[in-house]
Amino acid sequence: MKRKLFLLGIILLSAALAAGPVAVFAETDDTTLVSGEVTSATISITAPEAIDLSYFTIGDVTGNSSIPGTVTVTAGTAGYPVAYSILAADSNTGTGRGFMMNGENQLSPTNKFYISPDGISYYPADEGFSYSGIATEELEADLPLCVKQTIAGDETPGVFNITIAFTASLP
Repeated sequence: MKRKLFLLGIILLSAALAAGPVAVFAETDDTTLVSGEVTSATISITAPEAIDLSYFTIGDVTGNSSIPGTVTVTAGTAGYPVAYSILAADSNTGTGRGFMMNGENQLSPTNKFYISPDGISYYPADEGFSYSGIATEELEADLPLCVKQTIAGDETPGVFNITIAFTASLP
């Protein structure tokens, strides 16, 4: 009987060892490459065509709208929003800023040059205004430029002009 119990104990011990945890060896050099690309947004501007106000009429407000230019904004990754802003303002940084000039002569100091993105709200050219928006993929939008100039009765004769600069910025 002792012998049967001993054999039964060995069988149970063998069964317990066989049912217990077993060490498994596996290859550990498998890898997965994860990659992504960071790209930046881009912006390009085509300014509106030159605006010819022709002959000024003394005492009148002379204005005209140009053929729109375009702004193209390309987001770095489609689907992710990119904010953009474009400032339109007089490019002159010296004397006469905000005025139509003829060499060193400017139009009347009380008659600044005004610009507008819509022909409704006008801004002094030296302060300018901004076009802005958000693009989630390539966006092409119009850049209209409307202008307005009042002519005083005592202006010096000559051809006067002003250059409006369009400066783009992205975050």
